[in-house]
Amino acid sequence: MKISLLSEVMDIKKIMGLLKEDTEVSSQSSDLSKVQNLLKLEGLEINAEQVLDDTEPICIAPKKLSNEDNQVVSQFWDWANSIGNKNNLRKVFNQIKTTFSENQNGVNSIELGNLSINNDQIKRLGETLITITVVGMVPKTSNCKKS
Repeated sequence: MKISLLSEVMDIKKIMGLLKEDTEVSSQSSDLSKVQNLLKLEGLEINAEQVLDDTEPICIAPKKLSNEDNQVVSQFWDWANSIGNKNNLRKVFNQIKTTFSENQNGVNSIELGNLSINNDQIKRLGETLITITVVGMVPKTSNCKKS
């Protein structure tokens, strides 16, 4: 009797783990949809799913570029997803969007704490930086685990 009850408890724990995992996948999917909708509202033709991480798009900085660019993207991800920077996201979003858009000079560089992103990097990484900024701006339901 004890062994079967213990076995049932273990099965329930496994199921609960799977339910939590399914819930997280659903939450990230919902958040990704919010990001995509905001990009469309801003008149941007950026596919957030292609830009962001394949497995955890709302929780992990994408690493789809060169090592040097991935470092910039990772530092920008950390900045954009820091609670203390929430009030600056819209301003930075507009600066990047203006600089990234064709026929616009925009800013020469963006200084974000220890991170400096120059005009060439903004033009090269624009879609990624814009999408990351939007990830930082949207209210999230995802429960990202800090490693």
